[in-house]
Amino acid sequence: FTDRATETSSGTKMPRADWNSLSQVEYEFPPLPEQHAIANILSALDDKIENNLAMNKTLEDMAMALYKHWFVDFGPFQEGNFIDSELGPIPEGWEVKTYSDITTKITDGAHYSPKTYEKGFPMASVKDMNAWGFNLDTCRIIDKEDFNKLISQGCQPLKDDVVIAKDGSWLKHAFVVEQDLPLVLLSSIAILRPNGILNPHLINLNLKLKETKSRMASIVTGAVIQRIVLKDFRKFEVVVPDRKSQESACSVIIPLIEKCWENNHEIKTLTELRDTLLPKLISGELRLKEFEKQVSEVL
Repeated sequence: FTDRATETSSGTKMPRADWNSLSQVEYEFPPLPEQHAIANILSALDDKIENNLAMNKTLEDMAMALYKHWFVDFGPFQEGNFIDSELGPIPEGWEVKTYSDITTKITDGAHYSPKTYEKGFPMASVKDMNAWGFNLDTCRIIDKEDFNKLISQGCQPLKDDVVIAKDGSWLKHAFVVEQDLPLVLLSSIAILRPNGILNPHLINLNLKLKETKSRMASIVTGAVIQRIVLKDFRKFEVVVPDRKSQESACSVIIPLIEKCWENNHEIKTLTELRDTLLPKLISGELRLKEFEKQVSEVL
């Protein structure tokens, strides 16, 4: 369409489409029955994507409900003994520790912005985060030299790290990193690297609590752009259950999170399939039977 619009454009200083000419241009489309079949397949793809998104919301709500039942309301432990702590009564055998106590390091990403290139390696900021991970397609691209330099400075998220939005809409996103990622981060994102004292999924769910964000407001600074102050964040306190309680809860919670990861991979596959194959269908480059075959492999 763009090429044909250019061919019929007029004007000297600013080329523009000649709509009278465009209205006379003939376009090739698949036969009407084939158009209906394509529409039905695309609708099925969209429905599957929406279903996965809705399922993820339900699974996340379930994981949070289980976390709150165990570690906020202490549901399974009501018959046991409680002790006083800095954060109120907690079950006997549990502790209150700081984020510094439960991590090997807490850091943020790069405090400088490397030059952007068309090809290279991704660099993420808060805008590239979503509920479950990073959108690599929207990240800035930097060259290998800057990328390796930032990796050496600890700006790369690794498997089981907990990453949070630190600046702007702080704690808008927080998630456990599913696997080592080939990207580095800007300073608007912070990395928490757990040391095994508290399961990373429990750290993440605690960060998502409204109560946590309310308490954390005291360590946020900035009038125009608010940001979490890491030196204070490291001192922030969290309840650490005993090992047995963590393992019991995680045996139920982690499969819910893993199913969300699985759904996200499928959403990405379906979205890429839809967006890359539709133009080929319309142009006739790809025939319906081949399209149906590729879709059937993922639906």
